[in-house]
Amino acid sequence: MKTARLNIDISEDVYSTLEIEGYTKAKLEKNARQTLAISLLSDGVLSFGKAAELAGVNKWKFMDLLREKKITFYEPTEEEILDEYKLIGKVAEGVKREGRK
Repeated sequence: MKTARLNIDISEDVYSTLEIEGYTKAKLEKNARQTLAISLLSDGVLSFGKAAELAGVNKWKFMDLLREKKITFYEPTEEEILDEYKLIGKVAEGVKREGRK
């Protein structure tokens, strides 16, 4: 897979502070990738799968990352919620019928 490289310039002073806080270049890169992926997903620029790819993790780990950050990664539409309630009602009705037999 071909890749593109992005660079971020920060002052030595800021970088020194980050180093003191335990941030290595690898940790900063990982954090930047994940933060950018979350931002682009939230803005609707990237799909969930592409955002996970940018973050450098599989979809399951990306879901975990979003949960850790308390970011909603799926919001059902009103129609989907109503469909779920209808399905729950049908299942409950079936359970009641089974109990009467």
